[in-house]
Amino acid sequence: MCPFTIINIYDDSKSEGLSLLRESLDLSTSDEYFLRNYHPSYDSIPSNLFKLLKKGRYREGAYQIVVMEGRYVASAGWHHYENGIIALSRAYIAEAYRGMPVLAECLLPGILSVSDEKMCPTWMTFNDSNRSIYEAFSRAMKNQSATVSFKWPEIFRKFRPIGKKEIFGYSQYVVEYQPKSV
Repeated sequence: MCPFTIINIYDDSKSEGLSLLRESLDLSTSDEYFLRNYHPSYDSIPSNLFKLLKKGRYREGAYQIVVMEGRYVASAGWHHYENGIIALSRAYIAEAYRGMPVLAECLLPGILSVSDEKMCPTWMTFNDSNRSIYEAFSRAMKNQSATVSFKWPEIFRKFRPIGKKEIFGYSQYVVEYQPKSV
């Protein structure tokens, strides 16, 4: 059960959620990966979250912001892709909440219920920078310890590694959830 509030946004239309997201990700950092992919000032870069919102990537799905007492905790989106759903895309977790299963407990159950309802698979994707997460899914599938830093969320055990795929022109490691039969 998620103890946080979830705010959905679908594009770059002015909203309280978009304002909170902009303020929360307008961080002073020299981390090039973060700047390119999440910082609102870099919204001309094709992979930047704010560019993706502007292009409408989440209109068929949602970009979801996890909030506690009006403060940003984490965010990630889901959207349709080919014959399925990509879940937890452009995920970011505030430093104070890293190592906690915020996205697994608060966002993933709702996304998988859409997958079950529409009878379509759900993918989570990981680039080379996040390959260790993909490898944790591989270890979990073999009933090995997925991680030493925190308890592996049970909901992640519903996903199976399926290898590398080309998604939106980028090579990604993919884990897949197959929906339950109705």
